[in-house]
Amino acid sequence: PLKLMQYRSVIWMRELEAGSMPLPPIHSLVLYHGKGAWTAPGTVAGMVRAPAFVQGMASGSSSIDSYDLRNLRDVEPRKLADHPQARAALLVLALSGSGENAEGHVDLIVEGIANDDFGRYIMERAARMLDVGAKVLEEAIRRARPECEEYYMATVAEQYALEGFARGRDEGRKEGRNEGRKEGTAATLLRLLQLKFENVPPNRVGQVNSASGAELDAWTAAVLTARNIDEVFASGTD
Repeated sequence: PLKLMQYRSVIWMRELEAGSMPLPPIHSLVLYHGKGAWTAPGTVAGMVRAPAFVQGMASGSSSIDSYDLRNLRDVEPRKLADHPQARAALLVLALSGSGENAEGHVDLIVEGIANDDFGRYIMERAARMLDVGAKVLEEAIRRARPECEEYYMATVAEQYALEGFARGRDEGRKEGRNEGRKEGTAATLLRLLQLKFENVPPNRVGQVNSASGAELDAWTAAVLTARNIDEVFASGTD
């Protein structure tokens, strides 16, 4: 909740600087897909050490620092979202790191993706995050979306992800698997940067190619909200 409050404060400060009053409401929704139960407090007040009567005064007085929590693994896959592409993206997120056999869900993911850049991004994330081989994904595309086969398989980013993942899985080399995933994330990040900001300076390309997996994940998430390319790389990894 403290991090969410920080995000709200940044947004509201921008609104104030732009002369916008009253401030727009912000409703926070947390999509959780961890293995264990969610244990974080529901409000900032719940994080503060204070006597019981002070906690009682703070709780319920305002919902400005609270958030709604949705555990994606508690939802039946077809009910994750009404929109097919949103459902596919949330299903990839829900299955990642769960230990569940994802092969039975690959067709549902592929059926939902559209023939556009976001659909390609979902497929790349599926290749990188799910414990399935390249052959499984390729067969699902041929089965469910044969008209999209060339579109998805032709991208450099996806080839990195699929080949790197298959190399690590088939040869049983953890190093190969991790490197393949890292290369896939780097290629995906560079493509997203090009789509949003058009020109990616050479120094930023080098920064991406030499970054750690945690940095790449943080920067990829930051692309969605960054106003310029420098804001992407200013994002931390904590």
